[in-house]
Formats: sequence, C-alpha cells, structure tokens
Amino acid sequence: MLFAFPRKDKEGHVYAYKLVEHASKVPRFQAFRLKKYEMAIMDYDIRHFKSKWLPLVCSTVLHNGKTLFTGARTILELMDVPPEVAKKYALGMLAEGISMGIIAKITGLSEAEIRMIKSSSEQSN
Repeated sequence: MLFAFPRKDKEGHVYAYKLVEHASKVPRFQAFRLKKYEMAIMDYDIRHFKSKWLPLVCSTVLHNGKTLFTGARTILELMDVPPEVAKKYALGMLAEGISMGIIAKITGLSEAEIRMIKSSSEQSN
C-alpha cells in the first residue's frame, strides 16, 4: 500500500509504503527477507517515479501459526557476532543518516540506547 501525506515544511508530499506479510510458519531469515522486500520497494520507487529521496517503508508480519513467533525480529539477531558488536558497528553506520526513531523501530532499541551506541562508536574511531 502506498500512502501520501502532505508536507508541513514545504510543498509536496511524503510517501510511505506499508508492507504487510502473512506468515503461518517462522522462517529463520524472516527479518532479512523483509529487509530485501523493503529495499526492492525503495528501488522500484527510485526507478519508476524517479524519486530523489528514499520512501519510508513500514513492515508488519501478521503471524497466525500454531505457536508464538520465535524468529529473529531484527537482522542484527541474525548476525554471528556478539550483540554488542553488531549493535555498535551496524547501528553506528546506520545512525549516520537515518533518524533515531526509524532505527529504534527497526532494532527494538530505545533512542537512548542508540545514542549511546552511536556515541561509543564515534569515540572509538
């Protein structure tokens, strides 16, 4: 689904996509697959609409399996490195240009935790 919201700061619209996936099983790489879908939507938007900016893509998985969803909820959980390393380096790179609110939603971390990780990443460089 594509939504258009009027901008408050200037003329035009902000575009946001809502990606909804239904799942009855818990695939190991569900979080990674969602990121690929999100990137494909962004790529389509750039090529089809000649966009100058990446659109916001909000993903939701509707799980109705016989058991609770126990899979990874973030791609950081799928990395074979200690969580503090994944958070420090992966989020450090992401935090350079993505708003803290979006990173918080992607990772499940609070904005304070992300600021702390970003700060420690900058100090180690």
